[in-house]
Formats: sequence, structure tokens, C-alpha cells
Amino acid sequence: MTTCGALRDSLHREVDALEDVQRLVLDDHLAGCARCRGDRERLLAVHRIGAALPVPADARTHQRAIARALLEGPSTRFAPAPRSRRALIPLALAGAGAILLAAVLVLRPGDGELAAPLAIAPPAPPPATVVDAAPADAPSLADDVVEDGELAHDGVAVTTVPARQTLRAMRATQLRLAGARVIVAASSELRWVPEERTVLLERGRLDITNGANGIARVVAGRVDVEVGDADVTVEPTGVRVTRGAVAIREGARVVRLEAGGAASFEAPARPTPQPQGPPVAELLAVARTRFAAKDLAGAERAAAAALAARPSRADAAAARMLLADIAQASGALDRAVAHYTAVFTELAGLPAAESALYATARVELRRTRTAAARALLARYLDRHPAGRYTDDVRRQLAALPKE
Repeated sequence: MTTCGALRDSLHREVDALEDVQRLVLDDHLAGCARCRGDRERLLAVHRIGAALPVPADARTHQRAIARALLEGPSTRFAPAPRSRRALIPLALAGAGAILLAAVLVLRPGDGELAAPLAIAPPAPPPATVVDAAPADAPSLADDVVEDGELAHDGVAVTTVPARQTLRAMRATQLRLAGARVIVAASSELRWVPEERTVLLERGRLDITNGANGIARVVAGRVDVEVGDADVTVEPTGVRVTRGAVAIREGARVVRLEAGGAASFEAPARPTPQPQGPPVAELLAVARTRFAAKDLAGAERAAAAALAARPSRADAAAARMLLADIAQASGALDRAVAHYTAVFTELAGLPAAESALYATARVELRRTRTAAARALLARYLDRHPAGRYTDDVRRQLAALPKE
């Protein structure tokens, strides 16, 4: 899985400025990451506004004009800068970096509204309308977020905590659940049931700092812990309280545990584990790292191992896309086409399938197989009439020689 940090240098770049592999990797990441999609839209908006405004002799005035345009929102219309002055725009944008960054950072992700940038004092907002507050004990989905670390579902990192899905902490991770702070130990697995304010801990350890209206229960193995207003550590084999008090149910037995107390339990029986190789997510991470380092043979071995490890559909698509990209980089275009084709035929419906179909058409264009490319491009438009690559596909079809 490509991390958000690894793509930061690509978020501000227009599509035409990216290489094919960079573009496919970015598109696949944006399909599953709302945070990066919002960052990209805001960064591209800054560039578009800066390019549309005329460049005055005073660069500071231009910086302020850009920030003002961002504050005024999408209703503002801009006349294109005179051609003779467009060459100055990149220099003015570079000089305005600090103000542009401040304006982008104060965008509220998800609603597209602007708060006041640090460098400019906006007009005073109208008085806030008083509305009835939600009940204090009502669970809030806005609270169910990953604050630090990495939490994954089916090998894909999440930034908000989905309900009733098995989640794995790839490293020590801090969550906010129903207002409670939860530290999840690395390799722990859990599920979150927000309507019951309950955590189902399948393995690992949780350190919870809770309020009266936060998490209600933690179920770990045969142990059911009623948390309440307390700080508590919960594992399938034990509970330790550092503040407040909790009630622990194990079968018919109920134990009250107060601050400074601890209780141990027999670990639930588990089947004897069979020897297994590295998890699919680790294999894919190794493949991407080696591919980035141009170790094509090592990247191919790791991606093939991930594909052979009975991955989920999403991980199978990621492994095949990697194998196709590796084959392209090594010049094995027949293999690349085979892997891409497997994605858009066998794994249709996943976001990667759209990218795979478009990538196959581009490989055939590269090989000057005009008839095959035309058929694939037409197939793309039939499947994805409003897809990510629709405009490019129409241009490429129009540029192909007539039959």
C-alpha cells in the first residue's frame, strides 16, 4: 500500500506532468484516500487561481490577491493573465509559498470551506446560530478516527474507523472512539460497534482513557469489561485499572476492579497455528520498496509471493498491478498486458480495474497495435463513461488513424 507521505510530491502536479506509473499509483491511492483527494483538489485550486490572476509588479500584492481569491470561494471568476506576463506566474507563485501554504492548511477537509489564513484577517463571521446539542451520550462518527499510527482493513489503511470491520494495527496506533482515547498495540486486531459503543478485541492490547459517555464495553475472548469513567488496559488474558473502576464479567462471575487493581484470565484456546509466510500487506510493501529502488527482480518475487498467499480481492488487484508495472519497466510488455487484463476481467468492480483497462490500452498504443488499442479504449468508454481517464481516452481515440 502506497502511503500518503510517499505521494505528497505528486499531489500538486497536473496529470500531464506525471509519468504513466506515477499516475496509475496516484490514481489507485486517491480512489481509497479521501484526505489525499481533498489535499490534491486544494493544491490544484491554488495553482489554477495563481495562474488565472494577473501578475502585478509587486509580488506581495499578488500573494495577497491569491489568498483573497481563495477566501472568496468558487463564485469568483478570473480573467486569464496576459500572455506576455504568464512567464512571471511561476516566480510569483514560488515567492507566495508561505501564504499559499497557510491558505491551503486552513481549508476544512471534507466541506471545502475556508477559515482565515494566518497572513490575512478575514471579515468577521456572522453570529453563530444556536442549535440544540446532541445528547451527551450519543456516539459521534466524527469521533471515530485514527489520530496517529496506522490502522488497516484488508491491508488498506483507514483514517476513520469503519463499523464492524476487522481492523489491524500495523504499528502502535492512537484512535479516538466515541470521545475516548484508545492506544492499540502493534499487531492487535479489533472491531468497533459504534451503536453499542463496544470494542471487540480479537487479539492484542488496548490502553483506554475513557469518560462516562465514551466506550461502554470491551469484549476480549471470554471477558466482558464494562468500562465507564476509567483508565484501563484490556487484553484477552487480563485487565488492569489505573483510574476509576470497571465491572468484569466472565461467564456468570462478575468482578468489580478499582484503580490499582488487576485481574488475569486463562487465554482462550486457539488452534495450533500452521507455519505461514509474511502477511500479504508486508509482501506488497516490500515489492513497492524494491520497485522504487529499481530492484525489479526482487520486486517481482515479493509481488508474486503476495499473489500466491491467498490475498483479498483488493490485495490481489494490487499485486497484479505491481507485477504489470514491473513487467512494463523491464520491457516485458506481453506479461504486463496479461496482468492488467487479469485485473479488469477477473477483478472487475474494484477501482484498480479501471486503471488496469486504461493501462492496457496505453501499452497497446506504445506497441502501435492500433486495432487492439482502439478496441480497449472503446471498451473503457463503455464501462466508465464518466471515469477518471474519460477525457484522455476520447482524445486518444480521436487521434488514432481512421480505419
